[in-house]
Amino acid sequence: MDKVDLHLHTTASDGTETPRDVVKKAAESNIRAIAITDHDSVSGIDEALKEGKKHNIEVVPGVEISSYCNDQEIHFLGYYPQIDNFRFLKNLQKMRDDRFSRMQKMIKKLKAIGININFSEVCQEAKESALGRPHLARVLIKKGYVKDFTEAFTKFLGKGKPAYVQRKKLSPAKAITLILKAGGVPVLAHPGLYKNDSLIRQFIKDGLRGIEVFHPIHSRWETIRYKLIARYYNLLITGGSDYHGKGEQFSTIGEPPVSYRNLQLLKKEIKK
Repeated sequence: MDKVDLHLHTTASDGTETPRDVVKKAAESNIRAIAITDHDSVSGIDEALKEGKKHNIEVVPGVEISSYCNDQEIHFLGYYPQIDNFRFLKNLQKMRDDRFSRMQKMIKKLKAIGININFSEVCQEAKESALGRPHLARVLIKKGYVKDFTEAFTKFLGKGKPAYVQRKKLSPAKAITLILKAGGVPVLAHPGLYKNDSLIRQFIKDGLRGIEVFHPIHSRWETIRYKLIARYYNLLITGGSDYHGKGEQFSTIGEPPVSYRNLQLLKKEIKK
């Protein structure tokens, strides 16, 4: 099977490796095609495209956008958006600005409970990428406040924990529309995380085109269920590793395995 990985993060958001290095690792893993899907950012795609040509790897432009439904965070992957679309880029910038102010509030909450973290330390960890909780978690680990990501989120950064701050609420409908207006294909990311499959029907009405069936968090039975749901509603089937870098929660490119056929069907959707 020609393998693809349609869910990868780089230093353009909360991944630990550059787009160039991610492409190189994909080549070493004999992956035929990958999608760069950074949070609220397409800034890593050009670098990945150039590196992809060197290694004969097909690079799919993508993005991952967060939304909220009844206080539950829902993620959508957008494939093949026009990465030079002014309105699209402007909206992504607004989301990154929100990440900036959210991070300041989280650090303030940590300081209130005796955790001494500076905003500059988190920015240094993130470099020029979109700020996210994983960057803050890495600083907490480096300074010895927690031993790993799991402890960082269960103790301080997860929903309902002392330093948690919810982002500005973008509705699923708006997230889907944002992707569609940029010429992209909206796909529901890791549906098994939400434990509410009834939402899928509403997302379809909003313009959803696919489901990420293959994901590391999905059990065998969840994978089967979402494949059946996708077929029932005539939705595209995608999947990927959600790779964030070595040592992160999802750290193996190409797992779970996804067939190149799924990418071919995704491309047909673009041509409609």
